[in-house]
Amino acid sequence: MSNLSELAKRINIRHGRGPLRGHCDAKSFNMKLPVIIKNIAGVSNIELANIIRMSSDVQSRETNVKAAMTDWFMQRQFPIFNSLADIAIDIAKEASPHEVKLELYDIWGAIYNRGDFTKAHDHWPHPWSFVYYVKSGPRTPLVFPDAPYSLNPKTNDMILFPGILCHSVPIHESDEERIVVAGNINIKYS
Repeated sequence: MSNLSELAKRINIRHGRGPLRGHCDAKSFNMKLPVIIKNIAGVSNIELANIIRMSSDVQSRETNVKAAMTDWFMQRQFPIFNSLADIAIDIAKEASPHEVKLELYDIWGAIYNRGDFTKAHDHWPHPWSFVYYVKSGPRTPLVFPDAPYSLNPKTNDMILFPGILCHSVPIHESDEERIVVAGNINIKYS
């Protein structure tokens, strides 16, 4: 059985059947959406990895992330997460179709070990989401199943994408850790 078949069997992918996509009035559109990947220099990956490891698995694998995951709002305790979010916000400002004020909503970390994965999901209602690769795992892509499209990021890569895009991570099949920081950006109205 292929890895993709195994993944589809292990998780309930609601591809095309989520609340928005499965709505009785939903229409299909063929459109291009920005999925931006940038290599970021100067981020302390050692500090980020240590904080994420120290934070343990506070989510107990009860989210879409079936890996060790931190608290949702790491920016409240650790300034380095705000610094990383500022980079994501700058990229989002460049990618936004109109000039708007943006702000971080939440940011968290996750460590994937062999057998860990993330279920297909989106980040609606956030206009922008991002993932930063503290330590990239070999052969474990970020998948956008509606496209279909996938990326194989390297350490120090940041991926920014519209929050409405469905995405997932297949089963991590390496003994090397895959460590990421992910978050959501909102429009600031005040």
